[in-house]
Amino acid sequence: MRDLVIQTVNLWEQQCRERARSPGRVPEKSNVPLLPELSTQAGLIRLLQGLADVDSPRFWGHMTTPSTESQALADLLISLTHQNVVKEETAGTAAQLEEEVIRYFLELTFGSSGSAMGWGTSGGTIANLTALWAAKERAGSDAVPEIWVSERGHYSLEKAARILDLKLRRFPVNSDHQICLNTLKQAIQLKRHAPVILVGIAGSTETGSIDDLEALTEIASDQQWWFHVDAAWGGPFLFSSEIAHRLRGIAQARSVTWDAHKLLMTGLGWGMVLFSNRSDAERVRTHAEYIVREGSNDLGQWGLEGSRPFHALRVAWLLAHDGKEAIAARVEHSFRLTQAIGEWIQREPDLELTSPVISNILTYRFRNLSDEDHIALQEHQKRNGMHFVSRTRLSAGPENSQHKRVVLRIVPSHPEQSLALFQECVQEQRVAITKNLNATFGN
Repeated sequence: MRDLVIQTVNLWEQQCRERARSPGRVPEKSNVPLLPELSTQAGLIRLLQGLADVDSPRFWGHMTTPSTESQALADLLISLTHQNVVKEETAGTAAQLEEEVIRYFLELTFGSSGSAMGWGTSGGTIANLTALWAAKERAGSDAVPEIWVSERGHYSLEKAARILDLKLRRFPVNSDHQICLNTLKQAIQLKRHAPVILVGIAGSTETGSIDDLEALTEIASDQQWWFHVDAAWGGPFLFSSEIAHRLRGIAQARSVTWDAHKLLMTGLGWGMVLFSNRSDAERVRTHAEYIVREGSNDLGQWGLEGSRPFHALRVAWLLAHDGKEAIAARVEHSFRLTQAIGEWIQREPDLELTSPVISNILTYRFRNLSDEDHIALQEHQKRNGMHFVSRTRLSAGPENSQHKRVVLRIVPSHPEQSLALFQECVQEQRVAITKNLNATFGN
């Protein structure tokens, strides 16, 4: 086993050295089973060679940031110590460290951790579900609230609505892909005195758009509604004095979702749900005589999840070894690069910027290609190219919200990505288009 560990590390180090020149490929599943050979070097090599190149700067398409050596060490410590933060008896200083990390983010989000409360989750989906669960509990059994969010709201809100048996209402967006305030206010006139959980988006997954959080705060306050902000993607903007103003209004939310494994570049599997008032967090508190007894300080009494690994170490490690300035610099690089790419696209006669560059997610398309052509192009590049971009469907504008077009999507969040590298990606697409004028793009 020791030899296999050494071989694994050596193989992974070799892959990391080559990532700057490797393609951002998305390999297809093999028909040959992996499990029977996984204990051998040959099986391990097959596994590593078949992984998606999410560490490559040519991997543009998703909100999956590259791994780092620092985070690998944190993950090693998590596995070696095997702490379970459900209870102080199984966590010790691990529970203390998570509480310190949470206080850091409470202060960053709300400006103070005085009456605020929060805890770690396995990701943004559970954080959103937990916040909406608390909001439903606050409404009581006699008044079932609806969830109101823009059409850019994350699909985890749909899951949460189904689990909680709540109606989810999606509102159209304006030209900046923010929730349309006029439509929202019209809906309020027709639904006076009915409870609503109003959700603001701080960095939508499709376009990176950020709702007018200040305006939504005022609406929620006037209507006495619960205001939740999904900042799973955009939360790290708060680290940057240059960009933080784009989330103005988030401090007035009753609950906020963070996802550390996105822009913060930690390992997968740790998010946070934060409440501005501890009394709201109390609504999703549960006790058991054998483990999370009433009056204890056990983290497992809060929220949905019980047993949880010591994943807070990833964020603590990031704060201790990188620090706020380094985190801010990475976020700012991502933001500035996205701005530069957007400006370049607007100068290219064959390209169209299909959503305004609000943060660090961007969509575009080729002016003379159909929806079917864009699907074929994206699939062709995914299978045969050096770069990977994703795709989605967006409405052409608020006046034509029912007509959706296929657009290409990039998330420039890799520290080694550059405008020149994206231009290389587009040139690869242009070559594919030129060689396949019938728009079949082959295989």
